[in-house]
Amino acid sequence: MSEKFAPTYAASNKWLLPASHLEYGEKPEDAAQRILTQQLGGTETKLTLKQAQSHLSGDSNDSDVSHWDVCFVYEGKLDHEIQRPEWFSELRFVRPEELKSDDFTRGHGDILKEAGLLKA
Repeated sequence: MSEKFAPTYAASNKWLLPASHLEYGEKPEDAAQRILTQQLGGTETKLTLKQAQSHLSGDSNDSDVSHWDVCFVYEGKLDHEIQRPEWFSELRFVRPEELKSDDFTRGHGDILKEAGLLKA
């Protein structure tokens, strides 16, 4: 997430995955590399698309707030140490078995659960 939205998500006291919306004309794999470099201080890394997911967000009865999110889930191995951006309150790896979907904000727990990485 960007620096602009960080205070809102930090106030929730829940986890959030490094993520971003696609920029105009951007391919999902290019966005994944951008997130890796901008949010984790990484370098170009081989990433593999694990799955694409579709989630309804907001109240489905209210067209002013409801929308579909299409999530592209990538996997890769980092060969360097990640760096925490200033606007992240914390950045660390946590074993999936230590977490449940309710530990995340913005539906990110649902993304991990659908990807088979969380049990509850």
